Amino acid sequence: MKAERIGMVVQQKNLIMISYKHKCIFIHIPKAAGTSVERFLRDTDPDIPAKVLRKRGFSRFLNQHLDYYVFSFVRNPYERLVSAWKWGQLKFEKEGDLPFYNKERTVSFEEYVLLTTDFHYRKDHENLWSEYDEYHTLPQFEFFPQLNGGHYFTDKISADFTCDFIGRFENLNEDFKKVCKDLNILEYQLPHAYNSKTFKENPSWADGLKDRV
Repeated sequence: MKAERIGMVVQQKNLIMISYKHKCIFIHIPKAAGTSVERFLRDTDPDIPAKVLRKRGFSRFLNQHLDYYVFSFVRNPYERLVSAWKWGQLKFEKEGDLPFYNKERTVSFEEYVLLTTDFHYRKDHENLWSEYDEYHTLPQFEFFPQLNGGHYFTDKISADFTCDFIGRFENLNEDFKKVCKDLNILEYQLPHAYNSKTFKENPSWADGLKDRV
């Protein structure tokens, strides 16, 4: 996305998951099946640390474990934004009093796109923008330390780092089978964590709206 960011401090904790048993690191991109992958990994490895490593902690670990298998999943940015908006609406209606979801009111999808992509509009309407919105609309490349990573990875990453596999949400089952095969995991049935389809309103892309994303 071509969005500029406001310097909000994001406290969301699901970013990196490490399995010592499988010698793998999962980079969790929000709204790209990350929670389903995390649940699967925890089922196969109950010793996964409860806390994820972020910023300097992750950078140091990564540089010391370059032999670990690193993988992630990405999603069509248009569909990802729709999913972020839908889930955000649901969470605001049910848990809008929590700081992570708190804002003045719900917004239409068109306004959500404006808030996501127009720095000045968002700055003038900060009361309509929650911590959830900030985290879930970050461009996907921000989560990969070898690309930008300025939002999370503040220490220098070794030039030997590589992300071994980046699957696509649109090909989730087949791509996840490949991950399991690479990790020698025999079971590969991925649980379905969240379903934003329970939010009945279907957004429409007005003329020119996609050009903003």
